[in-house]
Amino acid sequence: MVPCPLPDVDELLTIAQMQIPTKNWPVVYQLAQEALLFAQIICGSTHRSVASCLSLMACALFHLSEFNLAVQHQSRALATFQTISGFDSPDAVAAGSQLATYLMKLGADSLWKAARHTTASAFLFELVGGPLYPDLHKTYNKLGSFFSELASPQDSAITLAALRCLQDSVRRQAWQAYWYSTRAAQLPSPPATSSAPPTAGASGAGGEGEKSRKNGSTVDHPGALDMLVQAQTLHGMAILYFTAVNNFKEALIHEKKAFTIYRTLFGEASSYTANSALYLKKFTEEAVAESAKLRDLERQTLAISQMSGQAGNGSAADVGSEETSSEGRRKTSRNKSRKSKGKR
Repeated sequence: MVPCPLPDVDELLTIAQMQIPTKNWPVVYQLAQEALLFAQIICGSTHRSVASCLSLMACALFHLSEFNLAVQHQSRALATFQTISGFDSPDAVAAGSQLATYLMKLGADSLWKAARHTTASAFLFELVGGPLYPDLHKTYNKLGSFFSELASPQDSAITLAALRCLQDSVRRQAWQAYWYSTRAAQLPSPPATSSAPPTAGASGAGGEGEKSRKNGSTVDHPGALDMLVQAQTLHGMAILYFTAVNNFKEALIHEKKAFTIYRTLFGEASSYTANSALYLKKFTEEAVAESAKLRDLERQTLAISQMSGQAGNGSAADVGSEETSSEGRRKTSRNKSRKSKGKR
């Protein structure tokens, strides 16, 4: 990629990006806007520096709650990236995924556009990076969240699409974890290093780690972020099963898995764990009530079948007794006719 011939543009962009951790978004927007003016004058409107400035301005506007302006700037950045390097370039894919996040804030009408951009990102991620691309399961999780927002009990197709996306996210994350774990087992172990005496900073970190372990939290685990994404995916599936499908048993199963992950990551006192516990209680009550209704229905069905069987046996017995009595009357009439003939 051709760099910007004016060093001031790259310097302004670097300073603006350094302001992002401090969340000084007005300064980020001002610096990115100044860099955009220089880049357009020197490089023209179709240059990577122009698209980078537009994307950074969109990020600042999004955090300043200017969602419409953020979507406009990010759309221009996406169009510029696609013009420069093509539809399937990494910059274009990342810009499209970011645009979907911004569109999510504009209401239900823009969710379809967000879903289309996310679907394109998922397709390109898998096409370029394969089915084990690290961000692929997160993309399917985002797509499932979009469809969950659009789902309703009247439209089962969208609900089914949301469930499939969330299931695909969990499945791909499991594939990725299994592949990397088996691959890591095949790699040679690193050489042993001599143990150094603990310093004051290390002892302090160890004390915090010990405190975290006492609370039952493993947030510093290397796969904590992936575990959190998996828990959120399972929770979303539980909500869909409960609200749209009315399958309380599946909702309870998935919420139990999410609750276990939340408790492992954050401990019992976390708001994530407490919120999941409330959902788990609600789903358990609904599942128990549904099981009681099913048992009552089975009892009623069994009682009706038994009553119909008894009625059938009674009618058959009545028919048999009537046939026996009619046969006896016929025999009696034949005997009387024989006796009358003998007297004659």
